[in-house]
Amino acid sequence: MNRGEAIDGEVREISLYIHTPFCVRKCRYCSFYSVQSEPHRFDPYLRALANEWQLLREETGWDDSDQCLTSIYVGGGTPSVLGSVRLRGLLDIFRDPSRWADDCEITVELNPEGASYELFTGLLAAGYSRFSLGLQSFRDAELSLLGRGHDAQQGREAVHAARRAGCRNLNLDLMYGLPGQSIEQWTTSLQEAIALEPAHISCYLLTLEEETILHQLLHGGELETPFDEILLKQYMVTRDLALAAGFEHYEISNFARPGFRCRHNVATWRRRPYYGLGPAAHSFDGALRWCNAANLTVYLEHLLEAPRRPPRERYSLTPADEAKEMILLGLRMAEGLKWSALEGVTARGALARLRRRARLLYGTGFLNMDAEGLRLAPQAYFVSNSVFVELIRALEEDDS
Repeated sequence: MNRGEAIDGEVREISLYIHTPFCVRKCRYCSFYSVQSEPHRFDPYLRALANEWQLLREETGWDDSDQCLTSIYVGGGTPSVLGSVRLRGLLDIFRDPSRWADDCEITVELNPEGASYELFTGLLAAGYSRFSLGLQSFRDAELSLLGRGHDAQQGREAVHAARRAGCRNLNLDLMYGLPGQSIEQWTTSLQEAIALEPAHISCYLLTLEEETILHQLLHGGELETPFDEILLKQYMVTRDLALAAGFEHYEISNFARPGFRCRHNVATWRRRPYYGLGPAAHSFDGALRWCNAANLTVYLEHLLEAPRRPPRERYSLTPADEAKEMILLGLRMAEGLKWSALEGVTARGALARLRRRARLLYGTGFLNMDAEGLRLAPQAYFVSNSVFVELIRALEEDDS
């Protein structure tokens, strides 16, 4: 069988997410599951990961199916703390040329303080093809506020190291809406990122979960986030500068050079199947969602002592769940959502209510719609959650 082709019928494209939970430090805004980086746990984690992959293959009938990996995403945590040798070993667990698409996109997240020329060259040699660098800002005061482990100069040096190593597919993560951040300060960081000519830029509005340090500081009155009108202007500056530089605004927070959209994230937004491995990793097979327990110790105990799947939370999606997910995920993309997709999972009455609500939002300028489907209007990107809430309410309302 040629890579990416099935003998009979269409190949079933699958994405793979691998959660690497280790971090040298916990950033003040981060709510993702992570643990203190302890080198003596790295190799046991890789062995556990290999065992989980084998168990998942058996459970899903992987070896006898027409499934094919089109993207692999190694996230965290901070995967780069493993080093290039272990990250090569991690990729070797899943390496199977007969079951990988020829152009399988393999992403790894890196922090600037660990992103050396040697690391980039080692990862490229191992087969990684896309690198996501967590810069967040080019202002040292903002980096300190966020609890990052690098300064602005280290961020610049990491990008230059990637370039020298030959990295073409480089994403830069940036964050706006920070306490005390002005429109001018955000503009300066964004302009510097664009000047470095990455293939992709992700610009995220700072959102604070209750368990984070920054949330506690804000709740205690020690910090203040910018007013909404400043946040809106920061977002519009983001869009204007990125578009002027030749990026396409293909998703609410993401901008790509032509041909460099993040394949893994696009598959997720389009609700294509993906498997997640590692503690706290999520999976979706098209009808069922599940999530591993967010506990590395439990994860290792289950997969190393007498290998068995770690504890998971699982739930089956109802047609109503699917419709809501299509709205929440599909409308994040600039291409929007087709009516035909919603028709397959939505009762006639609910679909009629949704169409009426969509026409109302179209009239207010928040949605673009036609006979084929609906899309967020560009001016609604910043208030997208409000639009999603309105559409989901329409699905849930009772006509009586």
